[in-house]
Amino acid sequence: MGFLFDSFEGWKKYCDTNNVSLVQAVIDYEIEQKGRTEEKIWDGLGQAWDVMKDAVRTGLEEDMISRSGMINNGAKKVYNHKVTVLSKEFQNLISRALAAKEVNSCMGRIVAAPTAGASGIMPGVLYTVQEIHDIPDKKILEAMLLAAGIALIMEQKASISGAVGGCQAETGTAAAMGAGAIVYCLDGNTNQIFNAVAITIQCMLGLVCDPVAGLVEIPCVVRNASAAAIANSSAQIGLANVSSVIPVDEVVEAMGEIGSSMETRYKETALGGLAATKTGQAISKRVLISDIEILPDEIREYSFTKFINGKSENDGPCGSADEHIKNNFTAWRPKAHSQYCSSNRCKQNRHEGCHTHYSIFFPNGHKFATVRCKFFFLTSKSV
Repeated sequence: MGFLFDSFEGWKKYCDTNNVSLVQAVIDYEIEQKGRTEEKIWDGLGQAWDVMKDAVRTGLEEDMISRSGMINNGAKKVYNHKVTVLSKEFQNLISRALAAKEVNSCMGRIVAAPTAGASGIMPGVLYTVQEIHDIPDKKILEAMLLAAGIALIMEQKASISGAVGGCQAETGTAAAMGAGAIVYCLDGNTNQIFNAVAITIQCMLGLVCDPVAGLVEIPCVVRNASAAAIANSSAQIGLANVSSVIPVDEVVEAMGEIGSSMETRYKETALGGLAATKTGQAISKRVLISDIEILPDEIREYSFTKFINGKSENDGPCGSADEHIKNNFTAWRPKAHSQYCSSNRCKQNRHEGCHTHYSIFFPNGHKFATVRCKFFFLTSKSV
């Protein structure tokens, strides 16, 4: 039976005992647990690598302006800037991580590695290390498998979700994946790889998830660039045989403990941190109001859907929808409409023709209204 990826120590022990590489252990897992053939595994990796490279190129060549306007071709500005802080290679690394993540924020095609919110880190890291060191594609694909093993363990021992563990769980995991991949590509051994992973996580501990207006744009995009830089610095440290002192499994457990104790407002709810600043709230108001259609007041008593923790519950006619929302909800944030809309007229993830009505609470002035919704989500007081 293959290794089930419950710890880094167990991963190393499994490989030593069975005389297989870290990468082969991941292949064995995919074959046994997912039922994939090795040929399909490599084909899938190749396709993912192509998408990653395309995302980098798209972000650097095409117009990247998000619907909110918060993302506005930042990657190209960095890539083409005449002043280099450290080197052109470092400038390329940062701009490529920005580029791939901007593609995600502009609804383009990306690879969730391990999540869409952290989708710029691995492309930026791998694209740059391949360019600098002339790494063959096969080695890059092997590094992606290694990174998948890292993410599997971190998911089991902690989390890879910002809604569960904060930004440390998303960009932190992606940065750890990137650091391990870099060391692998440069022929580092298992101890060096795991040290790089541990050092990366140590640098990311405690990072909260506080997306402005609930959109995975600010500060998410620039954090992808910073995480890519941390991945490289940690890889450099790991390759030099500098110990993380705290073993990697314990570091991941610490990340899980921090995530568990982190307040809900710092875990993707857009209720704290940058999202709660004066400017963040102003942006939220501007972005979200542009995405809803206010309906006449007389509709309010007869069409009401309440949302608690992301799940809808149809109340039907209710005499005091406003009071109910006032008592139960404190904030709102955007979410993919298709995730929450229960209307039968919303088909195939299209928003056209949706006439589901929602009551919503605007924080400014405690104004209530029934709306026809495209992008919003209510967070209950009980969260």
